[in-house]
Amino acid sequence: MKVIDNIHSGHRVRLINTVDKCGLDGLSDIQVLEFFLFFVFPRGDVNPLAHRLLDKYKSISGVLEASVDDLKTVKGMGDVSAKKLHSFPRMFDMYMLDKSTRPLKKSSKSDIFDTIEGILRFKNTENLLLIAMNQRGEYLGERIFQKGSYDCIVIEQKDIALFVMNYHASGVVIAHNHPNGSIMPSRNDLISHEELMRRFEFGGVELIDNLIVGYDGIYSLKDKEVKRSFFHDKKEYDDALKQIQSQNIEILQS
Repeated sequence: MKVIDNIHSGHRVRLINTVDKCGLDGLSDIQVLEFFLFFVFPRGDVNPLAHRLLDKYKSISGVLEASVDDLKTVKGMGDVSAKKLHSFPRMFDMYMLDKSTRPLKKSSKSDIFDTIEGILRFKNTENLLLIAMNQRGEYLGERIFQKGSYDCIVIEQKDIALFVMNYHASGVVIAHNHPNGSIMPSRNDLISHEELMRRFEFGGVELIDNLIVGYDGIYSLKDKEVKRSFFHDKKEYDDALKQIQSQNIEILQS
């Protein structure tokens, strides 16, 4: 038993040293998942478990996005280990949020879009992000709301009011994602935007922008234009923009 532990320990040390020197990019999915599992299981051989997890979920993102109850159905995953592994995306989110606390200028839209894209683009449930800014266009803070289901999020006016008061914000950027969906605004998106514009104006706070993040880009409900495109070519972009504009007119006239 001691010999086996030494073998596993040696493998762990080699893999940890490889990641330290070369990063994760050059590793296979199995090796990357093994590395993650080192933090869940302090000792032992996690390679067979990494194989079982990838066999079931097909990708590292699939493993990390699985529910605790589902993870527990995989041989070798208990309640505590499933909760630890399930918490990884939340830790990554915390890193992105913390990294984005550098001053952001309102005029530097690309910084704001980078932050929003990094946080919302690959979420598989709908999230709403608020970014507070002062009169000089400097970043004050942000908060993610995750009250929704797969394709719906509910936010109360008091949540926004508390956010504004906590940061003494003079302006707010709002963004939400369409999980695995297009930036095409829904009827609810358009109605909610008009209501938000009225409430922010009444409260004396500027709604700097209201954005939708989809698989195809970032769309501004305020400016009615695509702010960042993930399209492959200009024709695809132009066709999508025409469809969005047509949909906007159709919804608002109905």
